Amino acid sequence: MTEKTNFHKMTAAEAGALIDITDRRVRQFAEAGLMPKQGRGLYDATWLIHLVIGLRAFEGRNRKPEDPRTLVAFSWLTAVGDAWRKDLPLLTEIFTRNGYTSDDALIAVGEANTWRGR
Repeated sequence: MTEKTNFHKMTAAEAGALIDITDRRVRQFAEAGLMPKQGRGLYDATWLIHLVIGLRAFEGRNRKPEDPRTLVAFSWLTAVGDAWRKDLPLLTEIFTRNGYTSDDALIAVGEANTWRGR
């Protein structure tokens, strides 16, 4: 059996560079409770990317989801489209490695679908 790597764990600078934000902004997201830390000075780049895409999708709107889990699920659903049921284990993995449950992932998908008008 091959060992899983933690390729998703990155420093604030590395993760921020993936989505063109500063390392300070990455740390601000964590301090605001929008993304869990993955250890001392490490962050989940996948969570960050989906969080930022979710935030950008709602820029300029009067209403937007307040829960970062919904924003992450919204971005993920937009990316996977109709294949979301098949790819749900991937989202669940993102949630569980960030301290959430598989139920949290399912709830977030439901809320995100509501925001998507589905």
